[in-house]
Amino acid sequence: MLALAESFVIDTAGNYIEFSYRINRLGECDLSNIKYTGHKKWDENGNVTAEERPFAVVDFIYEAAPRSVESFVAGRRITGD
Repeated sequence: MLALAESFVIDTAGNYIEFSYRINRLGECDLSNIKYTGHKKWDENGNVTAEERPFAVVDFIYEAAPRSVESFVAGRRITGD
């Protein structure tokens, strides 16, 4: 299955948000940070004429969390780490 992660969203007023990802040890994408408060302006040809880079950021820090696996076989509970 192929899935694409959103990396940039802009509204009609030129305000935008950037999303950054990292690949975890399982090969999955984890959100690394979100930068917001950015702003762009365009000319009539669609060219960017001014840009204010985002000054606000939210960083995500992941840590390994032990999770036990629980399942049931023939009515009996089986757990494992």
